[in-house]
Order: sequence, then structure tokens, then C-alpha cells
Amino acid sequence: MNRDIERALQGYQMVEPGDRVLCALSGGADSMAMTHWLHSQRERLGIQVEAAHFIHGLRPADGPRERALVEAFCQSRDIPLTVEEGDTRAYCRQQGCGLEEGARALRYGFLSRCAAQRGCGKIATAHHMEDNAETVLLQMCRGTGLRGLAGIPPVRGPFIRPLLLVTRGQIEKYLAENHIPYAEDPSNQWDGYARNRVRHKVLPLLEQINGQAPRHIAALAAGVRQDLDFLEQAAQAFWQQHRQGAAMTVDALQSAHPAVAGRVVQLAYEQAGGTAVLTRQQRQAVLDLCMAGPSARVDLPDNIVVQRQYGKLAWQQRQQQTPPEPKVLEPGKTVEFGRYQLLLQPNGRPGEERGYHLAPPAGQLVVRARQPGDTILWHGHHRNIKKWMIDQKIPQTERAGIPLVCDEAGVLLVCRGGLLRDGAQGRQWELVVRERDDGIVR
Repeated sequence: MNRDIERALQGYQMVEPGDRVLCALSGGADSMAMTHWLHSQRERLGIQVEAAHFIHGLRPADGPRERALVEAFCQSRDIPLTVEEGDTRAYCRQQGCGLEEGARALRYGFLSRCAAQRGCGKIATAHHMEDNAETVLLQMCRGTGLRGLAGIPPVRGPFIRPLLLVTRGQIEKYLAENHIPYAEDPSNQWDGYARNRVRHKVLPLLEQINGQAPRHIAALAAGVRQDLDFLEQAAQAFWQQHRQGAAMTVDALQSAHPAVAGRVVQLAYEQAGGTAVLTRQQRQAVLDLCMAGPSARVDLPDNIVVQRQYGKLAWQQRQQQTPPEPKVLEPGKTVEFGRYQLLLQPNGRPGEERGYHLAPPAGQLVVRARQPGDTILWHGHHRNIKKWMIDQKIPQTERAGIPLVCDEAGVLLVCRGGLLRDGAQGRQWELVVRERDDGIVR
């Protein structure tokens, strides 16, 4: 066990001299062995060891006994201990989640808070080799990709797993040799949990086929982690090379290898503010946009939408677009219309092409957003403005904010693209239109 822990610490650079390590100490066999080993090697490793014990409130009869066990263990070795108690059932009712998920969320939240309060840069949890094998098998049953096959990461942020290369048998031997007491969790014997069924039934059958099955599964997970790391680096390089802000051309994404393309979709989603790990189906739905129509879209978690904008895919926060209110254009007065500014003034500078030069309008001028059925008389025909915007490849998300200048005869001018009604060209009035982009008026 000493050799395997050393291999994990060095191979994954889990600790270095000067680290303060917070051990997640439940009182069970695994956490007691881990905390004892790290504490006994603290001087050689140059680290300081503390412990944190969380009481989930799921087994009221066992909680006091387990707390007394870890308190006595830490007190006899001068290990600083922090204890906190939570109400897992109440948390699960509030969050609408299962007991396992809720207990894990509360436990990890406590460990993170405790580490921050105690100044511990590392948090050690006691996952071992069989835990890793069970995780891989469960992920396979549920349907997973490489991320699930990679199993439990040896290091993730401040969390380290020093026992990940150690077997359950090695832990039991270590406890016996060092006369270390530990608590048995009765829930570990209940086969109502899927993990317990894998532990009690599936893994023993696999070990009958090959006694080294857990070790081989752990080796598989380590190899998958290396491959996954390479693919994610390739996806990052591809995204940086081909991205256009928060967008990418369809041609670029289609040129990516399928193993990279899905990961590029994940990176783009995260760049837009997403925090979830997208499912295989969600990634494929985004990739399918490459073959979809010019305004197709896919909704993703965290209020992110991917919009096909003709030859591009754009990732952005979903926003409810409310068209600006109509406003009257008065000579000499600047009017704010969404991201646009409009100024109507007498044209006193013949030949100077600063804005749109208009003939006398038919009545009052109003600026408003496009409405269903809007048309404009253009080259002798009434042109549907929505279809014209589609032809101009104006993204659907931007159309509602484009100013339409209207008089009593209908739409006079579409300000983006300069679609001007027949006969409206003149020199008596000038309309200057400016657009704000990231706070800059152009």
C-alpha cells in the first residue's frame, strides 16, 4: 500500500512540501486508513494534515458513534478536526434530487468551505481502486463516452485521491496491522443502491473471470484519461484557430474530426456561459445544425441557444427580444431606437453623402420595428421586408431591432441595408442613422 500511494502522489503530483491537506474523514475503513497514512508521513512529505467530518443526518442512531470515533482518533494524534451536521432529506426535498446526489452535494460543499476556512489547498478523499472500477461499470451501464470511462479523476481542482491505486484488500490489511478502529456503514450492505449491487454482485463475478479485473479496469480508465486529455487539447486548439468571437463557420466545424467536433461544441457552449456537461444527444443536435436551414436553432442548458445564421453557428445567451417602441421623428431631435440613433434634419449640404437624403415625406415620420406583412415599394414592386431581410442574411435575432422609417403611405426606409421606397430619394431632408456596437456609436 505504501508503494501504491507513493506512486499516486508522485505520478499525479498530488502534494508538495508546504501543503495543508484536509482529509475527508467519515470514520469508515477507507478514510481512516488514508488519514492515518498521510498523518504518519506528514514530516517526510512536508505537509500538514487536518480532518473534516460531515454528519448527513440519514442514520441518527449511528451518527453519534461515528463522531465519537473520529474525534477520539484525531484527538489522540493532534489532528485538527472540523465537524458539521446537515439535513440531507430536507435538502433533497428542497432541491428535488435523490438521497445519494443530495448527500454528495452537501458533503462536497462542506469540504470546500472547510478547506477555505482552514487555509487548506488540498482536499483528500478516500476513493480506492474498486471504487474506480465500480464507477466505470456504472457509467457504462448508464451510457457514457470517454469522460465516463475515465472513471474517478486522481486530481480535480483541490481534490486529490491518494488511495486510487490501492485495493480494498490492501486497506483492510493496513488497518489490521496498525490496529486502527473504523465504523461500518450499514447502508453499504443494502442492495437498493446501484453501486452496492455492482460491488456485491458484478465485481465478484468479474473477479472470478480474472482476479485482477479491478486493476485492469483502473488501468483502462487511466489510459482513457490520457486519450481524453489529448482530444480536449486538440479541440481547444481547433476552437481557438477557427472561432469568430462566439461563432464558427459551418464549413470549419464540418471539417473537424468527429472526435473533436463534439468537444468543440462543448467548448463553445462553455464560452457562452454554459456550465453543464452536454449529453451526446445535445452535442449531436448542434452538429446537425450544419445541415439545417438558415435560421434553425438548438436550445441548451443554462439558457444558451445555438443559432444557425446562414453560414455560421453562433452560441449566445437566450434573450427575449422586445422590439423598441415606435417613436416620432422630429427635425433636429436625436431619437434613440434600441441600439440605433436617428437624427432628421434639413439638408443644407448638397452633395455631402452623410445619411439618407429624402424627398418631402407624406405626413409625419415614425420609426418602428418590423410588423408581420410589412412591404415596401421597390423597383415597381411591393417587396416583403421579412423576405428581403432573409435574402440579406440578417440574423433572425437582429431583425426585430432594425429601424423602419414610415410615413402615411407605409414603410419609407429600412435603415439597415438602405432599402428605400421608390420616389423617396431627394435632397430636402437628411436622415442620419448611427448604430451602437459595444458602446461605440458608428
